[in-house]
Amino acid sequence: MVALYLGGLKIARVQRPPMWRPVTTSDTRADRREDHDRQSKRPLYRLWAGFLALDLLVVIGGGATARAAGTLLTTTQLNAGVIGGIFMAVVNALPETLTAIVAARRGAVTLAIAGVIGGHCLDALNLAVGDLAYGGGSLFHAAGTGQLFLTTTALLMTAVLLGGLLVRQRHGWWRMGFDGVLLMLIYAIAVVTLAF
Repeated sequence: MVALYLGGLKIARVQRPPMWRPVTTSDTRADRREDHDRQSKRPLYRLWAGFLALDLLVVIGGGATARAAGTLLTTTQLNAGVIGGIFMAVVNALPETLTAIVAARRGAVTLAIAGVIGGHCLDALNLAVGDLAYGGGSLFHAAGTGQLFLTTTALLMTAVLLGGLLVRQRHGWWRMGFDGVLLMLIYAIAVVTLAF
């Protein structure tokens, strides 16, 4: 998985000519760059230091979340699929969600989309890291029906996301595109299915 990911990045970087080119249409909205932003006046090393400090907080929070999930598993009647697929997934997605919201509100739509898709790729790579840490053979062979169901749900949601990137809507449902509504519906169905 890691080799495929790195190979894909390499191919995307060196491909000449590109396999596809984006074109500007009447519906294209360019990202706005805020030159007057106070963050842009800070030295680069301070931005990196702040970024790394926040990353460290996320790592510490991730460890605490894993311990809390273990405690939930031993003290409640909930199964591991529900705890991992719902509770830990929500906690894991919160930083990515907030980043996407802030980026979109600031007009950096490409950053918002790339952050979500890039985070999705790295989340998949976390399975390879977990496979290394798992002592009982392959992590993938230990997956139960709940994990396979969530994997299938994630694939379906990724297909809907890609469809939303390809099909542009001028007016969507409830101020969202069809893809946003379908993603929420698919996730809600998955949560109910896992819980019962």
